[in-house]
Amino acid sequence: MKKSDWILVEQADGHVVVRELELAAGFLSRLLGLQFRATLPKGRGLLLVPCGSIHTCFLRFSIDVAFLDAAGRVLAVRKQTRPWRAVLAPRGTHAVLEMLGGTTNLQADQCLAAVCQQTGLPIPKSLRFLEFARK
Repeated sequence: MKKSDWILVEQADGHVVVRELELAAGFLSRLLGLQFRATLPKGRGLLLVPCGSIHTCFLRFSIDVAFLDAAGRVLAVRKQTRPWRAVLAPRGTHAVLEMLGGTTNLQADQCLAAVCQQTGLPIPKSLRFLEFARK
């Protein structure tokens, strides 16, 4: 899989939350999500945009899930969500961040920002809701 050009950081202190961000902004990429993958490497996350709820059908591992509003604020976090579950998002959810289970320290009310690791790269429309900075 291609190395990601984007990372997610916590806005308040710049702490890296996701070292390699995968973006699922199209219908098919959101539908497939993490299904059928053997695992998700630690430090990698999948951001589904837009997204109002998720399921973990056909997943082979547990995931941590963070629900983000349209300003990048974490509304809720569900840790160690096991396969074959449905998870409804809280009201106001705009995007969902999925990470390997047991790897996140995110908490509600933290604000995230997307940071580009490559200069001159255009910002995907689906990431514009996050306040971002250039490295």
